[in-house]
Amino acid sequence: MNNTDFEIFKKECSWFIQQTDKIEIKESSIDYSKDFSTMFPLLYQLLSKARVADIVLTRTKKKTETIHNYRLYSWNTKYGNTAGWLCRIDLNNSTVEILPEH
Repeated sequence: MNNTDFEIFKKECSWFIQQTDKIEIKESSIDYSKDFSTMFPLLYQLLSKARVADIVLTRTKKKTETIHNYRLYSWNTKYGNTAGWLCRIDLNNSTVEILPEH
């Protein structure tokens, strides 16, 4: 799948992707909980306007593959540019209860 937002990200952050990396991109959407929208109303408004892509990066180093999951949020600015925010998605192994969106 060709994702224009990710292509812009790769161009602007060329140091992030290595030539041997395998990239899988999937368009995505997120349903935010009522707790999240109430607790973080401005962040909720911002994220609700974003185009969202889930990215799986498989990196091979010395015959060992590691898989990293990311989410790319992208917006058009009022000046016609694209802005984005790349977040690494890790498993929650914490015993502390946090919102699912975190």
